[in-house]
Amino acid sequence: ELTKAGATVGDIITKIDNTTVTSSGTITTVISKKKAGDTVKLTLVSLQTGKSSTISVKLIAQTGKS
Repeated sequence: ELTKAGATVGDIITKIDNTTVTSSGTITTVISKKKAGDTVKLTLVSLQTGKSSTISVKLIAQTGKS
């Protein structure tokens, strides 16, 4: 979960690895090139404070229906 990695509700993902996020499609494109167990670096901006932070998140296999 992103919250375990340090993200909070309302954070905006501005980069995934070194790719600037311009739409949700950017995130999908980067993640589609990864596999379960890979780690991605997310740069987040808090809507509450305006501060930027970077966290690392390990990808897991999708199970069930979303």
